[in-house]
Amino acid sequence: MKRLARIPIAALLLSSVACADAPRAIPVGSWDYALLVNGVRAGSAHISNRREGETYVITSELDIDIAGMRNVSRQVVTETVDFTPIKLETINRTHGPKGWRDIRTTALFRGAEVEIRSGGRATRISLSGDYVLDGNYFAAKLIQGGFREGLEIKAAIYDPSIELDALVPVTTRVVGRETVEVAGKKRSLLHISQSIDVIKSADSYLDENGVMVKAVMRMMNLTIELVLK
Repeated sequence: MKRLARIPIAALLLSSVACADAPRAIPVGSWDYALLVNGVRAGSAHISNRREGETYVITSELDIDIAGMRNVSRQVVTETVDFTPIKLETINRTHGPKGWRDIRTTALFRGAEVEIRSGGRATRISLSGDYVLDGNYFAAKLIQGGFREGLEIKAAIYDPSIELDALVPVTTRVVGRETVEVAGKKRSLLHISQSIDVIKSADSYLDENGVMVKAVMRMMNLTIELVLK
């Protein structure tokens, strides 16, 4: 089972007016989610975002059980407050007939040079062009733009689980405010969509504080949903 890439944000609209009640700051805190795969409850997720001095630390944990195959993944992104990459840590645990199998990978960033540590080995690669991690960059740019409908943010991210030695283009767009049913209740939420190259598309629905209330991710033949508990 592949590790599931992290959360939010792709579609299109046209207004240039800033959205009322739009988030004004990057949310910090921790949140728990129910996780569904193709409409069936299959696990849980935990996401946290905290500021430590001049850095942000964003942690996501997914625990999924599909057809008796359990996958527990944890990813920790460390970046400066101006979104310069510092460290990316991933731990991917898969439980099958022979027990648990663990894969731990750490990427350390020094400008264009990245050191990848995995399985007791270290590999150094050089990246060409500007890039960020899958952290708080897109949220900050959406806040700057007032979450106006049609706002589009493009950037390259680095994620060794997608491409070890190349950057991946990401496009994030504000679709607009919509009425969405969450846990049997209708809520007015901000719809943000995101496409990661041709690999994954995701739709996130945020409250007035920028907290993700619901996310729908499509990857290969899977539809993965996160619903705030």
